[in-house]
Amino acid sequence: MLFSADLGISPDTMDDILYFARTNSVSDLSELLLSTATASNTTPSTILRSIRDPDTYNGPLHMAAANGHTETIHLLLSYDPSVIQNDKPVAHSNQASSSASALSSFISNRNLAGNTALHYACLNGHLEAAKLLLAAGADPTVVNNAGHDAIYEAEANGKEEVSRWVLMEGNGLETAVGSGDDRDSRNWKGEADGEEEEAREGNGVESRMEGLDIRKEP
Repeated sequence: MLFSADLGISPDTMDDILYFARTNSVSDLSELLLSTATASNTTPSTILRSIRDPDTYNGPLHMAAANGHTETIHLLLSYDPSVIQNDKPVAHSNQASSSASALSSFISNRNLAGNTALHYACLNGHLEAAKLLLAAGADPTVVNNAGHDAIYEAEANGKEEVSRWVLMEGNGLETAVGSGDDRDSRNWKGEADGEEEEAREGNGVESRMEGLDIRKEP
């Protein structure tokens, strides 16, 4: 796994990229990505694949999805090698190039608890964000460390509009993946302390990140 330090990106720059993604500062984020790519002799795609919060492994797309920032999601996805501006798959000339693009894609990156950006969009009830991610190729079948897919997290958090839509339109997904016993036994009301404790234990439940400083992520 490539990290920002491997590219010579400073911790302050990493924090700024994550902060701009979390706060929907699209212009600042775009400018910083391009300038950092030039300074590091790399690409925005490589930067976005490697930028992770050191405590949670949340990337910029996690931050944007958790807060429902569709403009920022559009910007980030425009740099994903398997996606183009209109959220349709890029045409590949051969299987090798397709495989390389999939490996460098960051749309379904998992954080330390196994959650993807789609998990965050769904559990927070951000339907438009979930639609964007799915249209761009996010995998709704990915499960977190607790064995839950994004639809399970939406259902468990009472986001019925999101769960209904994804079950109907989410690339053939027919049912949520997760244990009903887990859902009943865990605290799904979103108290920060309980979520942070379970996230540290690797159970897949984390702070929703809405309005939180990035340094306070679980």
